[in-house]
Amino acid sequence: MPAAVPAAVQLVHEVQAGETLASIAAAYKVSVRDLLTWNRLSSNVVKAGTRLIVYLQ
Repeated sequence: MPAAVPAAVQLVHEVQAGETLASIAAAYKVSVRDLLTWNRLSSNVVKAGTRLIVYLQ
């Protein structure tokens, strides 16, 4: 019987000045593509104050 996979934890990250999607993705150990998908973004550019959903496992 396979081990149970833990449920993902949803966090909200508020973008700070100077942050990029790449730096945020690296901080949470997720991919930029995941951030784009989860937040329905069409651009890699994010502005300070934007709230992003991040899922962690």
